[in-house]
Amino acid sequence: MIEDRIAPCVGPTPATGQERLASLDFMRGIAVMGILAANIIAFGQPQIAYLWPGGFMTEHGPLSDWLWVVQFTVIDGKMRGLFTLLFGAGMILFLDRARARGKGRWLQARRLG
Repeated sequence: MIEDRIAPCVGPTPATGQERLASLDFMRGIAVMGILAANIIAFGQPQIAYLWPGGFMTEHGPLSDWLWVVQFTVIDGKMRGLFTLLFGAGMILFLDRARARGKGRWLQARRLG
């Protein structure tokens, strides 16, 4: 039969529970929740509200201005940086495991493509 002559397609497999790094997964969860907090403005305000507190469609005062500054500097900046750092760490871990299996950079390029 033709199925006997076709080699099975073997691709990258996800990490099992023993291979996963719990601390990395925890930090990814924190980063995803932080990205949600950073994008919460988009759920009810115009896009200009990201960069200018006067762009909000609701009344605001000095407290709201300070909360905007805290959200813009602490949440937006930190979580975007943390998410980027974790993305890079994931790429390095993927490449290390691929090299251990005899694969190379092309597997990473295919994954990113």
